[in-house]
Amino acid sequence: KIPSEAERLRQLRSISALYTVIRLIDYQRVEVKNGWRSLEGEEGVYRVSADGQTVELYALDGRGLILSQKEGKITSYLNEADLKRLERLDQILKEKISSRETAESLEREDRGMELD
Repeated sequence: KIPSEAERLRQLRSISALYTVIRLIDYQRVEVKNGWRSLEGEEGVYRVSADGQTVELYALDGRGLILSQKEGKITSYLNEADLKRLERLDQILKEKISSRETAESLEREDRGMELD
């Protein structure tokens, strides 16, 4: 069966949500504990396995696991509100990462000048 355009769009949004979870964990520089890098936010628990092969997002509203990737298989129970929240988070993260990279680049330049 060929997925409908709406189903394909939902799949793409779920894939994007997975990358947002990874980007958040990376941005926060979360350390590995018990084989996982985990971060609890206001609305969910974000987890990435130490080897990066498993990604999970748990909702704190009682729904439990709402997004996962394991052994290449993506399972998504994200609703429209989840998707929109993760898309907003992704935009914020991209801006913060860009700002951080610029600041770190300037720091490196400053240190380089001090060595002269």
